[in-house]
Amino acid sequence: MPISNAQTTTFGQRFGAPGNLKTSTQQGEEQKERAEFWLNFGYATGDEKYPFISLPKKGFNGGRDSNNGMALSMSDLLELRGSNEYKNLLAAQNELLEETIKIASELQPGESAEFELEGFPIPGMALQLRRVAEETGEVDASQNPLSLRQRMQQAQSAASASAE
Repeated sequence: MPISNAQTTTFGQRFGAPGNLKTSTQQGEEQKERAEFWLNFGYATGDEKYPFISLPKKGFNGGRDSNNGMALSMSDLLELRGSNEYKNLLAAQNELLEETIKIASELQPGESAEFELEGFPIPGMALQLRRVAEETGEVDASQNPLSLRQRMQQAQSAASASAE
C-alpha cells in the first residue's frame, strides 16, 4: 500500500525523509569523530595508574570508546520548542552544557579536574571533567612495550641465544 502524502510528511518530520535513513554502518562511521571533553561520575583513587574510577559505560550510552563518561563535546544543543515553560527548561539545559564545556576548555589536553560532591552518601564521589590528550599519530609497533609480537620475538631471540 503506498504511503499517503500526509503519512510521508509526518514520518519525514519525525524521522527525516525515508531516503535519509542511515544504516548502522553509516551511523558508526559518523560517530568515529573523537570527543574532546568528557564528564565522568565516580571517585578519585590517588593511584597513579588508575587515578579516577568512573561508572561503567555499558548500558548508559553504548559505544566502544574507552572513556566511560558523557561526551560533552559531542552533545548537541537542544532545539527550543514546546510551551514557554518547556523552552525555559531546554534553554537552561543548553546553558549548563555550554558552561560545562567552557570550564572543560580551560583544561590542557590530557588534563582532568575532579569536583567532590559534598553530601553524597558515598564518600569521595566526584564529577570529573576531562580533556582528551591530542592524537600522537601512528604507533610504532616495534616501540610498543605492550606488543604481543614484540614479546614473542624477544622470547624467540632469548631461546635462540640460549640454544647456541
